[in-house]
Amino acid sequence: MIRPIETGENEYDDLLGVYTLFLSMPRPETVYFRLVAEAWEDYAVVRTMERFYGPDRTQTLVVVMAVPDYLAPCSRSLARLAAEVEARQVPSCEALRNALRRDLLGPGEDPPPGA
Repeated sequence: MIRPIETGENEYDDLLGVYTLFLSMPRPETVYFRLVAEAWEDYAVVRTMERFYGPDRTQTLVVVMAVPDYLAPCSRSLARLAAEVEARQVPSCEALRNALRRDLLGPGEDPPPGA
């Protein structure tokens, strides 16, 4: 069964202007996942956040950054691809978004607490 990808407002990053959809998947599937997702021109950008993720360190954490204009088709395609590689969505949280901002924007770009 293909589970839909959650694309609620809590997945939207105001600072970056994209929806941040975090997924955990078996490490051997990461390259395939990235190649397929990156072939969807204009849908999204994929970035590996953590190569050795999870309690047994056999997962990879990736983030799919989707622009609002293409969110609906991206989330449908992403749901099919996630099912194919046995990925699961990791709920977006402030810690993950701050780590992504530091990776993309450099240190010191975190918003002040409570902002």
